[in-house]
Amino acid sequence: MSVQPLPFALATMFLATCWMPTHLNAQQPDRNFKQWDRNRDGRLVVQELPEKLRPNFKRVDRNQDGFISLEEHLRFVGRDRPDRGSKPGTDYRSHLDIAYVTDGHPRQKLDLHLPPGKSDRLFPLVIYVHGGGWKGGDKRSAPVVEFIDRGFAVASLNYRLSQHGTFPAQIDDCQMAVRWLRDHAQQYQLNPNRFGAFGKSAGGHLVCLLGTQGNRATENPGSAVPTSSRVQAVCSWYGPTELLSMNRQSGPDSQIDHDDKNSPESRLVGGPLQENGELARSASPLQHVTADDAPTLLMHGNRDRLVPWQQSEKLHQKLESAGVQSRLMIIEGAGHGFDHRQHLPGVIQFFQKELSD
Repeated sequence: MSVQPLPFALATMFLATCWMPTHLNAQQPDRNFKQWDRNRDGRLVVQELPEKLRPNFKRVDRNQDGFISLEEHLRFVGRDRPDRGSKPGTDYRSHLDIAYVTDGHPRQKLDLHLPPGKSDRLFPLVIYVHGGGWKGGDKRSAPVVEFIDRGFAVASLNYRLSQHGTFPAQIDDCQMAVRWLRDHAQQYQLNPNRFGAFGKSAGGHLVCLLGTQGNRATENPGSAVPTSSRVQAVCSWYGPTELLSMNRQSGPDSQIDHDDKNSPESRLVGGPLQENGELARSASPLQHVTADDAPTLLMHGNRDRLVPWQQSEKLHQKLESAGVQSRLMIIEGAGHGFDHRQHLPGVIQFFQKELSD
C-alpha cells in the first residue's frame, strides 16, 4: 500500500505532537530508534519506519542523505537538539548567512555564533563542516550550544555541492571560508591562531583535507601574502580519506558501490572513480599528509556500511608515521552515525586541549 503525504496543517500538528505515536516509548526515543533499526546498521531508511511516520522522513533527515541517524532522530524529538535551551541571538550572538566570497555562489555562506556577553578575550573557533555525501546537507546542523557552553565560537559553513561543481570546488570553499574568518578575526573576537575544524562523513573528509592541505587552495586576490587557511586541530567522524580504496575495504553488506558512476565519490570527481584516478587521489587526505599537519582525532564505527572504518585507520597510521599527533577511536557496533550525546564531550575535550591559549 502506498503512503500519501499528510496535508500540511495536519502534518505540522502531527510533527509537533507525535513523531512517536502513543504505542511507542516517548520517554526513551533512543529505544524507539533501536527497535526500528532492524538491520542494526545505526541508521534508518524509510522502509524501517512505522508506516504512519514515513511521510515525514525527509523532515527528520536534515542533511538529506537518504538516512536518519540516531543524532537526527534525537534532535528531532527534542532530546538532543543543538539549539535546545538556547536560540541564536538570545543566549549567544549569531551572525547568519555571511557571504565568505563576494558575489559568490549562494552556497558560499557561513553562520558564526559567539559566546554571550562582553569579553576582552579572543575566542577559539570550531569550524563545522556538514556531511551529506557532498550532494546535500546544511550548515544549520552544527552542534552549536555544546561548544558555546565551553567558551568556543562556532562557525558553520555551506559549500558548493557536487551538482554545483566537482572537486576541488568543495575544499576551495572550505579554505576560502577559513581565510575569511581569519581576515575578520579581530572584528568578531576570534583568536586567529586557534582554529579547529570538525566534520562528519563528507564533512569529515573535508576537514581532514583542511588539516593536511595547508594553503593549497585559491589565494585571496590582490593579497601580497595570502591569509593562511591552516587549522590547528581536526576532528573527523567517519569521513572518507582514500577514495580509490573504499570499494576494496567495503564488506559484503556495504550499501554503496563506490566505484559506480553514480556513487557520491564518483559524482564528487565528475565521473567513474577508477577512471578519474588522478583527481580521486588529489581528493584523498591520505595523499597530502606531511609532518606539519594539524593534530587529528578520528572517530569511526566498526559497522559503518557507507564509509569503511579502515578509511580512518589508514589516515591515522599515515599521520603517526609522519610524526603528526593522531588519535583513532573505533566505536564498537556503531554504523554510519552515532549518538553524539555520548561522543561529543570527547570532541570538546580534544579541542580544549589543542586550542587552549
